[in-house]
Amino acid sequence: MTWATPADVEARWVGSSIPADSDVVEALISDAEAIVLSEYPGIQARIDDASLAQAVVVMVVCRMVMRVLRNPEALTYWQQNTGPFGQGKNYGSGNADIWMSSEEVELLAPKRRGKAFSVDLAPNAYPGVPVSAYEPANQFPPLFGLLDSDD
Repeated sequence: MTWATPADVEARWVGSSIPADSDVVEALISDAEAIVLSEYPGIQARIDDASLAQAVVVMVVCRMVMRVLRNPEALTYWQQNTGPFGQGKNYGSGNADIWMSSEEVELLAPKRRGKAFSVDLAPNAYPGVPVSAYEPANQFPPLFGLLDSDD
């Protein structure tokens, strides 16, 4: 199952150093699509029934590929000085693997609006007694006569 092509990556590329080797780009696209399929096995059915636009999947796959192409060493920091020399590199995760960002995950599987369940954090302590019967909030009706003493 192929959604994106090297031409899709090239069309989204910003900058001057467009990757020249389309075989590498195709391999990275294949890897990115395999990750998407492993995370969302039913994604093609969602594309077919138009609940997810194929353009969104193409965009996510291209972003995943471009992230690796732009930073193949997975650097998070790079510094280079000229006078009295200097250099520095800081490797982030230690690899240049393809991964999905949290924004890309949400694009492919948006959070559902609504509630799966709800918990009332201030339930009515006295069922059957309307809340208005013990207003203001700091005055409650007597509980089993324990607080109701005439002594």
